Amino acid sequence: FRAQFPLLARLLNMRVSPRAHEFLVSLLFGLLLPVVSISFGFLSVRRLQLMPLSTGEMTWFLLSPRSRAVIPMTHFAAGLLGLLLQYAIIALTAWLARFIWPLWSPDVTAVIRTCLGAALMSSLPLGAAVYFACTTKTGKLSPWLHILTVLFLAIRMMANLRGPWDYLRYLTPFSLFDAWGVLAAGHKAVLLSFIPLMMGTLLALIGALRFCSREIDIGEMRE
Repeated sequence: FRAQFPLLARLLNMRVSPRAHEFLVSLLFGLLLPVVSISFGFLSVRRLQLMPLSTGEMTWFLLSPRSRAVIPMTHFAAGLLGLLLQYAIIALTAWLARFIWPLWSPDVTAVIRTCLGAALMSSLPLGAAVYFACTTKTGKLSPWLHILTVLFLAIRMMANLRGPWDYLRYLTPFSLFDAWGVLAAGHKAVLLSFIPLMMGTLLALIGALRFCSREIDIGEMRE
C-alpha cells in the first residue's frame, strides 16, 4: 500500500512494517477512528437539542438555574464514557486476536496506551460540541464547529508529510496525540493526551455555566 500510494500513506502516518498489526494501527488511528470518535461525540451532544421536555423530563432542572448545568455536564460525561468504551473494545479485540491468530502478536500494553490517548484526544471536540450546543439560542451545533474540526484534521494530516509542512503540527490541537509517539515513548506520551481532556472539560464547563445564565422559555422549547 505504501509503495503504491506513497502520498496517501504519509498523510495517514503509515510506516513500513512487516507486522500486520502496526499497519492496522496506522490505518485506524490515522483516519478511521478519529472520524468515528468525533462523529460519535457530535451525535451524542444532539441529545441536548432533542430533550423530551414535553413529557416533563428535566424540566425541573431548567427551572432551577443552579442545577441547570447538570444537563450539559451529564451529556459530556456520558459521551466521554462512550468514547472510552469504544477504545476499550478495540484493546480487548487486540488481546483476543492473539489467541485466534497466532501470528498476530501486538503489544497489548502499547495498544491500550494508544487507545487511551485517542479517547482522551476525542474529548476535545466533544467538549467543543457541548459548548456550542449550550451557547447557541437554538441549541443546534454551529457549522463552524464542523468546519474547524475538518480543518484541524486536514492540517494534522498535512503535518505528517514532514519537511516544510512539519510546522503545521503546532497549529492544531490534534497534534498532541500521535499513535506512533505513544507506542514508542510509552506513558510519557500518553500524558500529553490529558491536555485535550482538560481543554474539552473546560469548554463543556464554560458552556454549562453560560447555559445556567440563559433565560429559557419552557413553552417555546416544547414547540
